[in-house]
Amino acid sequence: MKKLGLGLVVIAAAALMLGSHSAWALGISLDIPIAYNFDEGGSADTVSGFKAGIALPVFPVVGIGLGYENYQVKDKDQGVESEVAFEIFDLFAEIPFPFVNLTVGLGAGSHEVTVDALNIKEDGGVTQWFVSIGYPILPLIDIHVGYHDVSAEELDVTVLGIPAKIDASGEMWSLGVRVGF
Repeated sequence: MKKLGLGLVVIAAAALMLGSHSAWALGISLDIPIAYNFDEGGSADTVSGFKAGIALPVFPVVGIGLGYENYQVKDKDQGVESEVAFEIFDLFAEIPFPFVNLTVGLGAGSHEVTVDALNIKEDGGVTQWFVSIGYPILPLIDIHVGYHDVSAEELDVTVLGIPAKIDASGEMWSLGVRVGF
């Protein structure tokens, strides 16, 4: 009798969880970066680009997906303009909960730093982890905010004959929308 009671509780909990979400066969998301803060201090003057992702359900409501990010971070410090271009490939999981959707993931790729005034153009590797929290506005659509913790390889450069290091590591914030089909 105890097993039957436990089984009914498990079935009721699963029905409640699964019943609060719509079934979907494909999820597509698009995000835009809104802010980038450098670990060494300061924030970028402008950030542009996009993150696109596609996910397929592997369990009744949990999706596994692949993403691609391409964004540029521009900054002007003491009259010298610099740009960091990121290209990152992601692997993520979408986990819906009642009233909120959670996405967690990892990414790896490259970044390129360009400082025209100092004739610097260097590239290196980058890794990240990220999380986004979405609010369902319709059964198959959510809007979400994302946080990315970006670790960029330090680049060795020479500025006016003096060795220096450039570290583009930081945190990025994004806004996006996800649509399920």
